[in-house]
Amino acid sequence: MKFISMLVILLVWPCFLIAEEDMSPEEYFINGTNLLKPSSGSFNPEKGLRYMLLAADGKYEHAPFGLCVALSIERAILDLEHAYAWCYVAGKIGNKYSDQANRRLIKVGENIKQSGGAEALEKARKRALATYGV
Repeated sequence: MKFISMLVILLVWPCFLIAEEDMSPEEYFINGTNLLKPSSGSFNPEKGLRYMLLAADGKYEHAPFGLCVALSIERAILDLEHAYAWCYVAGKIGNKYSDQANRRLIKVGENIKQSGGAEALEKARKRALATYGV
């Protein structure tokens, strides 16, 4: 009986996860942003990051800048190399956040160089170019 219960749970649970994620890219972005606010009662940086990545995957215009900021300031998901790539992408999009993204790109690059040296910065640059292209 326990085996059957576990089997049912394992088969049904993914359906709930898929149903939860049936949102537009804009809704993923909004919900992801809300989940990344430490002052909110629903603070969940990992889930917020997942939603922001889904928004970016759905080509939501502001998602790259959101990822640029989130990955460069939120300790639980801090990833400067990844943030650098998203800042680069956000700067190239050409929207109202592009200038801010380019300024943050410089700051993130300085932090990468300070903590990992020139090789780490070059690795981040290569990742950015691979993410966006030349």
